[in-house]
Amino acid sequence: MNIGIITSAQFPPHEGIGHYVTNLGKYLTTKGHGVTIFTRNSWLKTSRLEFAGLNIYQLPYLHIPPAHVHFHAIFLRRFLQQPQFQFDVLDFQSPLVPAINLNVPSVAMFHTLMIPAVQRLELVGLMTLLIKAQGFTLSRSLEQALFNQVQVCYSVRPFEPSELISYQVKAQQIIAVGIGVHDTFLEPLQQRPVSKSPYIFYAGRLDYGKWQGLLDLVYSIKHVIKYRPDVRFLFAGEGHLKVTLEKVAIKEGVIKHIEFVGLVSDRLKMRQLYQEAAVYVQPAYYEGVPTSILEAMASETPIVYTDIPGARDLITPEEGRIVPVKQPQAIAQAILEILADEARRQQMGRACREKVFQHYTWDIVGQKIFNCYEQAINRWGQS
Repeated sequence: MNIGIITSAQFPPHEGIGHYVTNLGKYLTTKGHGVTIFTRNSWLKTSRLEFAGLNIYQLPYLHIPPAHVHFHAIFLRRFLQQPQFQFDVLDFQSPLVPAINLNVPSVAMFHTLMIPAVQRLELVGLMTLLIKAQGFTLSRSLEQALFNQVQVCYSVRPFEPSELISYQVKAQQIIAVGIGVHDTFLEPLQQRPVSKSPYIFYAGRLDYGKWQGLLDLVYSIKHVIKYRPDVRFLFAGEGHLKVTLEKVAIKEGVIKHIEFVGLVSDRLKMRQLYQEAAVYVQPAYYEGVPTSILEAMASETPIVYTDIPGARDLITPEEGRIVPVKQPQAIAQAILEILADEARRQQMGRACREKVFQHYTWDIVGQKIFNCYEQAINRWGQS
């Protein structure tokens, strides 16, 4: 099968969707399929990139929100009409991709839905106002166009009916396939290092879509160190809100317990960070399914996750703790509870990895996605 994947992610990838697309492409090529990825860049020229054995075209667009996606659509449509591009199926990886009708069977992957995401984003300045405005206008129209156009919709997790109330689609019309991880690479340590300073780990963007939950994590630190002054907190990732988080940490008197390690592009280093972490915390207000959670689980690291849609599908008391949103003390309590019982913490870690093996390897998730492609082709042939 010859597959075209359309995304807005950058390559080499710096965030979850880019890694997802890369790993999906690698899985498909190992199964003998042809994969070509189309994304955008900020230059008025087309460039070709080979990354992780994948053929990637970076097409021009004008970065003038909210029209930038429409500019990208113009270049993308013209480029894909060239005779050398003949695809059996197109895969649109939302968000912020145009719905282009090229008379080819199509699927759409929804990593998250922008309307419920921006509804949970609190106004804290001009930037969040602009994000909300884009979500309710541009993002909504793009997502609805994909729902209307493609033959099959799939997602990283089941969507609840309340999340879809702004769209003309029902939850059962979207196939939940999950996120795949490379469980053989993200393996646990044979023996965790004995350390007087265990650390709590977070990996992800430090930006407006996540920062309120990250503030809660920072606020939780003073409650943790009251009982465990030896505990450190590591943040891996980049974003322009790092300075804000540092200022809050200084004000709270916890800055010496935090280390911002930046964007970790070395996968061996990232694996080590997952392996040696005592607990992984995801304090999001709204999320699809972060790849980082599954990577931590594959490394036998227990999880503390906020109670958002999809959380209870992923984490049970066997693998970690789910805590209320916007409650830093609840985050702290969950961390302290896990740290207090080392035998139980290790048992949670083993349960995490077992769940990954059962549901979230790329062999499992990749086959589900390929089934979506076949369904789209069959529905296309019947129409």
